[in-house]
Amino acid sequence: MQITDLGIEQQNVLYENPLVASIAAVEQREDIPSYYVKINLSTEGKVGAPKEFHIKNFSTRDIMELALTEEKDIPEKLLHILQSLIYEKNVDVSSFHESEVVETMVRLYVTFFSPILEIDFPVEESDYEELRALDSKDAENKIQALKAGKWKPKVAINILNDINTYPIPEDFKPYATIISKKSKFSITFGLPKYGDIIVIKKWLAENYDNQEKKFAKLKKMLELYNSLMDRYNAGEDIDLNKLPVIDPVEEDEFNKFQLAKAAALVDVIRALHLVNFDGKDVRDMPLSERIKLVQDPRVDVSVAKKIDMYFDNLKFGIDPEVQMLNPITGKPCKRRYSFRLADLLQAMQLSESDEYDIVFTDLHGNN
Repeated sequence: MQITDLGIEQQNVLYENPLVASIAAVEQREDIPSYYVKINLSTEGKVGAPKEFHIKNFSTRDIMELALTEEKDIPEKLLHILQSLIYEKNVDVSSFHESEVVETMVRLYVTFFSPILEIDFPVEESDYEELRALDSKDAENKIQALKAGKWKPKVAINILNDINTYPIPEDFKPYATIISKKSKFSITFGLPKYGDIIVIKKWLAENYDNQEKKFAKLKKMLELYNSLMDRYNAGEDIDLNKLPVIDPVEEDEFNKFQLAKAAALVDVIRALHLVNFDGKDVRDMPLSERIKLVQDPRVDVSVAKKIDMYFDNLKFGIDPEVQMLNPITGKPCKRRYSFRLADLLQAMQLSESDEYDIVFTDLHGNN
């Protein structure tokens, strides 16, 4: 069912929900084709996405491309596809925050596919406690099935009724500045952008591809070794004589490489988000130069902790506290659920829209 299938009164009620207030545009600029819908994200143009833009639905080809893409590569592929779906040429999806990309996808799903999204129910310890309180063999079997992953209860979220977005403050700023009380040294960082994934991927390829190739065979052997040992420790009958033989010296070199790469990656991510360094705007500075700046001794762990704490406490986008019906107890509850892009894409792929009817016609389209 599409929102536009509802009566006017029902639509008006739904539009009072901040998440869906503008997903089905009732007015269109004359220059925008009718198959584009207007999007007004809850961030109101104060984070990375503009206050308003227009977007069309995915094509069958888009959905198939995403379905065939490995999960680790979905963000980059999705970025390019979303960019092609937006009408306004000056809108840059790479400047969106990830939460804005997620909210855009949720709005697209509701508008073009369905207001209902089926997800794996987020099981908590309280669910086990309620089952234990029943003190029955059936309850114990359910507990074991849940823990073993043999029972994965599903729940349907009604996006229109069960989720909300955070109101964004009038004075919201996507930047945070730290100033030293002693030296007056200052440094400003901005929120991460969705396009960072492409910059980081390119940087990793340029700086670590040769070493990655050097350790490729060892990496596969270690993955196989760890997989077999996990199965053995889980009680599976594994012949330990068939474990791959790992050279300890080579493994040590690989571990040092991984640590060095991880440490360098932290600097790259910090550098991407660096906006101002001691009063100087550095956003147009080459990444290599910004990396040197974040390695300055004054940008120590205390600065990093304060910046991280500030950004972690910002609340915008979709509220992860979602109302749902507990399939284990049959009672209403609220659970934290972070909308994963992979889940939304899978739902889109499986969804059957009832927007169109099939009618029998002749070759000329006559009934």
